[in-house]
Amino acid sequence: MVVERNCARDTGQTYEELLASLIESARLISGKLSLDEVEDIIVAEARRLFDAKAGWLFFYDSKDDLLKIERFWGPNEEAFRGFSVRPGEGISGVVFLTQQPEVTLKADKYLTLIPNTTTLPDDAPALAVFPLSVGGRRIGVIGITSETVSKKGLTEDEFNSVVSAFANHIAIALDTALLFEEKKKVELELKNSVQRLQMINEIGIDVIKDLDLSVIIRKVARYTTDIFNTDAAVINLGNKDGTVIEAAYFYNMSPETEEIFLTKQTIARRVFEYPRRVLINDYPEHAWALTEFIELGVKSLIMVPVISKGRVLATLSAVSFREERVFIEDDFDELEFVARHVAVAIENTRLYYEQVETRKKMEDYASQLRMLNDFSQRITREGNSQDMAEQLAKSARTLFNCAVSVVLLCKNSMDEIPTLSWSTDGSQSCNIEPFEVDLSTHSGLYSEMFRTKKTLRLNDISDHPHFKGLPEHHMHMRGLLGAPLLDSNDEFIGQVMVSNKKDGSDFTESDEELLVALCAQVAIGIERVEAYEREHSIAETLQQAILTAPVNLPGVEIGTIYESAAEAAKVGGDFYDLFELGDGTIGILIGDVSGKGLEAATITLMVKSTIRAFAYRGLSPADILTEANKVICRQLGFNQFVTMLYGALDPGTGRMIISRAGHPEIIIWVKNKCVFCCDESNLPVGVMEDIIYEQSEIILSQGDGVILYTDGLTEARCKNELLGEDVLIDELNKIIHGKDSQEVACGLVNIAKDFVSGKPQDDIAVVVLKLKPREGC
Repeated sequence: MVVERNCARDTGQTYEELLASLIESARLISGKLSLDEVEDIIVAEARRLFDAKAGWLFFYDSKDDLLKIERFWGPNEEAFRGFSVRPGEGISGVVFLTQQPEVTLKADKYLTLIPNTTTLPDDAPALAVFPLSVGGRRIGVIGITSETVSKKGLTEDEFNSVVSAFANHIAIALDTALLFEEKKKVELELKNSVQRLQMINEIGIDVIKDLDLSVIIRKVARYTTDIFNTDAAVINLGNKDGTVIEAAYFYNMSPETEEIFLTKQTIARRVFEYPRRVLINDYPEHAWALTEFIELGVKSLIMVPVISKGRVLATLSAVSFREERVFIEDDFDELEFVARHVAVAIENTRLYYEQVETRKKMEDYASQLRMLNDFSQRITREGNSQDMAEQLAKSARTLFNCAVSVVLLCKNSMDEIPTLSWSTDGSQSCNIEPFEVDLSTHSGLYSEMFRTKKTLRLNDISDHPHFKGLPEHHMHMRGLLGAPLLDSNDEFIGQVMVSNKKDGSDFTESDEELLVALCAQVAIGIERVEAYEREHSIAETLQQAILTAPVNLPGVEIGTIYESAAEAAKVGGDFYDLFELGDGTIGILIGDVSGKGLEAATITLMVKSTIRAFAYRGLSPADILTEANKVICRQLGFNQFVTMLYGALDPGTGRMIISRAGHPEIIIWVKNKCVFCCDESNLPVGVMEDIIYEQSEIILSQGDGVILYTDGLTEARCKNELLGEDVLIDELNKIIHGKDSQEVACGLVNIAKDFVSGKPQDDIAVVVLKLKPREGC
């Protein structure tokens, strides 16, 4: 609302002076960064610029829904105190809501604008209430009484423009100061977080370097009070079973507190009985509160169980004696992090003292352990399970200084007959024989460990039921120690028995422990070897399936070879396939799956079947790769892909259409010379699902051929040098004369072997097809 006032005067000089003062004011205000400084400079500048002897300033933070500044000044301060920024309430509320200024230059208008005002002098100053906003966001209101209009003779428009500019300046300054304070707040929170993390890190370091549990826990209690800004901290340590509080450690609490923790039904005891997190901000009013702790001044606490391997080791709590310290759910994260350090400290310390207790005992038979390690290494170096059984029988007899040892080894399937390996004193070799006894029904010695999977230690075996039903040729046994061989799934795979100690002594508990340790290590080796043998068998089967191709196809002479660079049980990712399509065309596929092993072999079989499926539908090579890529993309995992080349050859016309997916170029064999076919290539299959593959066409004459290969050929490496395409073609052209397809395929592999002086580092697959002359030609 603007009230007009007629006044004849010369305004140029005073208005320009006011504008200059406004510019200086903006500079002064923008130089302040804290809200308090900005608030003070705004009031000072309002007084200086507008003779604002009275006024008010509201600054509202919409993000936090808080009134950050509520400032009144001047002789009419009490009259202004009814103002607010509540939308629509009073003049300030209206201006805040509508974002339209209210200006009056007449005293009689005050009565409708200012509460509790009944009379004012006729020469009362002008009143201006302006909204404060930044970027369309409402942040406050400023109201002033100004004598500038009358003293400097400003027009209403001039007065409004100057006050409006002033309001814009202070709005930006207030918003900037708020951002600055928020920045300082964030920096402070970050600094506090860093300090807390440093303290947590110090706890972790102390846990590692110190094995005195009482010292560590007292340090943790002190650190906990610092991390959570509390008055005290308590750690109640349980016994080994986690059922009873064994000791209480605390920081900044009276010594008699320990007796309360150990004898009373405290919250810590409840947490031991039923592990849970506890947060109480009104402890005196809580149902679990104890009078003794109320009298000590406890106001709030937060507690977590210290857990390791599913067992409560202790409780950790932060305690406050101040009502203003209120814990929140987020505090649990840091407290549980500290609790994990405490768990490590407890476990490490207990383990340390347990080790100290057993050290002397361990030293007594350290030499036996060294022997055990030596024997275990010898045994596990054997290449098959039967050899391992023989070595185990010999080693066990030596380790325990016995006259005889027996190893019973079951095969992969319980349907297969187990074998016995005997080692006797004075014999350098083992007796190996089949054990044709059903362990599941046999009631004698050998079936006992099969049923129980437990060790057997007998020093008096006369008339013992376990020795009934032994084979007739079984030797006499005086005392016996046996242990089962169990695989990683705790399944029985055999057993070891030693008997007849040469010195006539009994088998001891230490002997039993040693035999169990030996069996555990050897069982891992046997399981590994048998798994290796199984995988090798599977690998051979898959290799044959992957690389099987027809020997003869109409109209072409075929040559194929696969040279593996991997160990025996690892199937390479290289593959090829040749098949006849219904129209007499021959489908030719060669490729390389990323990775090796059974997974790569499985992918290879999937890829071959997918390509064949689309090929039998009569699609072009490009369409086959395009459609197959969609299917294969859904089957492959992250970082898996397949390079391949698929071609369709018509032996009758010599026309061959090929499509490449990141695979090496095809080689054209014309008479006695070979050259690369520079066709278009595409991305490997399995990289992106929406690829459209391209294809190209070559025409072969009778007697011409094509050579397809995997990158192991051109990438054969000698020191830091690759064989490469140029050298490959040169060497190939030297040997091509008078060779058939199979000889050419083998010759290519030999070129790579000669280049690396041995076995290539990568698998190589080669397919050679040569058109046969037509009959009658």
